Amino acid sequence: MPTTCSVPYVRGSATSRAAASALKPSAKTIETRILRAIAKSRRGLTCAEIEVAMPQLRQSTVSARVAELKALRLVDVIGQRKTPRGRDADVLAVTSRGMKQVAQ
Repeated sequence: MPTTCSVPYVRGSATSRAAASALKPSAKTIETRILRAIAKSRRGLTCAEIEVAMPQLRQSTVSARVAELKALRLVDVIGQRKTPRGRDADVLAVTSRGMKQVAQ
């Protein structure tokens, strides 16, 4: 699915770099699951809605993976919607490039 995936680490720390490398496969899997969930939605999803749909994922994980999907131009913001707390949140949709990834 997503072609590249970055997991941050602390420069100069071998253990941090090793931990980031170990997380790369699971980060790609999470990105793929998020991308598919957004693709299935007819009206797009906010990060908060992704968190509800995937309760095993923490907010920080969802935000990081969505940022990566945006950077890869696999998802884009198509508008805004109110969160349950009344705040504006970006609504995400899969791009045509992202749809090609989903189809693979």
